[in-house]
Amino acid sequence: MRDIDRWIDKQERHQQSVVRLEEALLGGHLARYFAYRLRFFVARTAISTLIHAAKILLLLGAFPRDLFITIIILEAVLAMTTDFWWGALEQMRTRIRELQKRAAGYIVPREIASWLTLSVIVAVAVLVGATGFAVYSLIGGGIGPGAALVIALLIGASLEFVTRTYHSGAYAIRRVYRPLPSLLVLDVVSVGMLLAFYPLIGIWAFPLAELVTALSVAAVTFHYVSRTYQTLALPTIMPMLRERRRIPSAWQLRAALLPGVSYALVGLEALIVIAGSATISTGAGESLVILLAVLAPVNRAGFEWARLLYYDLKKMDVPVLRSLRERFDRASRRVALVMGGITWAIAAVGVVIVGGLSGLLLLALLVMFVARALLATTQIQAFSSDQFLRLTIVGVAGVVGLLAAFTFVQSQELQILAIGAVLAISFMVLLETARDDDGDDTLLSLPDWLRRLRDAPGSVVVAQLSFDTRLDARGTTGEMRRAERSRRDTAAERIAKRVGREQGAAAWLSSTQLWLFALGDEASAAAWQSHSLGLAGGLVDRAPIRSVHASGSEAARAMADLATHASDSTQTPAALIADFVRRFPRGICYDLSTAPPVALKHIPADQRGEIYREAIEFASDLEAGSELDDLEVTSLCVDGVMRAVFVVDRGIDGRLRKAWRTTLRNWMLQASASVREELSGESAVAIASAGEARML
Repeated sequence: MRDIDRWIDKQERHQQSVVRLEEALLGGHLARYFAYRLRFFVARTAISTLIHAAKILLLLGAFPRDLFITIIILEAVLAMTTDFWWGALEQMRTRIRELQKRAAGYIVPREIASWLTLSVIVAVAVLVGATGFAVYSLIGGGIGPGAALVIALLIGASLEFVTRTYHSGAYAIRRVYRPLPSLLVLDVVSVGMLLAFYPLIGIWAFPLAELVTALSVAAVTFHYVSRTYQTLALPTIMPMLRERRRIPSAWQLRAALLPGVSYALVGLEALIVIAGSATISTGAGESLVILLAVLAPVNRAGFEWARLLYYDLKKMDVPVLRSLRERFDRASRRVALVMGGITWAIAAVGVVIVGGLSGLLLLALLVMFVARALLATTQIQAFSSDQFLRLTIVGVAGVVGLLAAFTFVQSQELQILAIGAVLAISFMVLLETARDDDGDDTLLSLPDWLRRLRDAPGSVVVAQLSFDTRLDARGTTGEMRRAERSRRDTAAERIAKRVGREQGAAAWLSSTQLWLFALGDEASAAAWQSHSLGLAGGLVDRAPIRSVHASGSEAARAMADLATHASDSTQTPAALIADFVRRFPRGICYDLSTAPPVALKHIPADQRGEIYREAIEFASDLEAGSELDDLEVTSLCVDGVMRAVFVVDRGIDGRLRKAWRTTLRNWMLQASASVREELSGESAVAIASAGEARML
């Protein structure tokens, strides 16, 4: 029992130490959150850079210069290739998130298995290439240490295709947690093998160390990712591979191409090495490539730190969190300045190890690393928002700039300054061209749908579709009901995409009522409505109700009145908050413009995080969640900006709780349909400004 008690105490302490994204966003603790999220990354980067610098010096002394440059270029090319693969896997991750959202998680293993099958095929192709190179080397006079190192690098890359695919399958749903020692396997094993075997077998220790390191990293990755799969109740890699699923379809592979190219261009440190190597014409140019090779881990860390935010950005990829995401983006750019300074300091230590440190070189490195960190934030924000074409265009322009910098600038320090300038320009272009909208989704929650309808220009046509309800009757099996809901969801997604072509959108009023709108008049509505009915697959059991409105704001008011039975929404947000306190004296009311209440702070951290998640879900769906057995969570959102979180005990009379949910739902729908200047008592702009001042 004593061991169990110690384990429980340890788990409780761990839960209390975790800083969750939802709490950081709503409670204004972003600084604590970034420090918690990046704490291992900084330590790993510092250790990796120092070990890698020593390894490069050993490699430089062991191999001829031309072979050394070839190995460096190969490592850069393989890094770009695996980056392309991780970007292409966005197609799989997006599909998995969609399946989870539609409660179709049972299809997720099939999706992962098909991509795993493809990754194994790609890995085998790389291994075949390694085998071919080995045969060619044998025919040409035997496999030397350099050729063996090339083969070991190719084997490591082949394993990485599989491990990245396996990791992405879990990462689409939740983070894969690993302790710090497991993150240092690559460097510790590599240096340990070199120190142990170099006195015995000389430079053959390099390929041996590379091969053992690749196998060790793959084993550790498989171990921790498999634990995550088990937590998610998903089959692990071997059962999925035994299913022998077909590879993804041709259209999925085409859709994966652009994200892959865009993310390959994000990893600019590999491009910098390649561009520098391609333009070597002097000894100074060669020394620059050696310097860039030494700084490769810290240079890569200059953008990989931002990739740690990818999961958070995807979690905030809902319209109701748009204002919070903007604050998160601005805060991440301030963190980028800190990370730029940290990576620069680590790089300076690396330069001291290889020699040649000067004041101008320090300044050039500072410019490059700060610009790299800032660029990384905009790159990952664009990638997580599916803005792949914009990211690709800016990336290609950046590559052209890098080639020009190496071609026309001769001094090593000035070349690094030129790299920093190219990165800074890319950052500013990405920042200025960022899209400022609610996304491209056309199947929205009802509040988001009303806001988009409210802002629609010109005349609009609104249609109400009623789906067949016979399978919802009592006596129908649960399996049949779930299958019917799945068919409705699929039909709704198709219909939403169709009206999206008319600059419209769709939303569920209830499980059987789908509302649509599109720009145009009565004459133009016939075509898209007829097509929409065809996409419903016979599930609509009556003629749609259609109405034409002179403006989007007029239509939004009419539909909000219909959804709320024309309820009164003249209360101000402050009055609503006061109303909750009056109705539930023992409830918890967290006005986000003030400090969190003491009662909320006393709730365990993991439960508090669930409260924030359910508050966000209520703001989107207007339905109370069921994850918390004892507490019911609702929230107040004003024009897409979270204003307050409410928590009550489920032991309170259900009629009182239902009346409060109805009041809150009706107010938020009416507020969503009102133009910004008409929000009762206080404008959305004022609310957002007050929240922003506190959050940032």
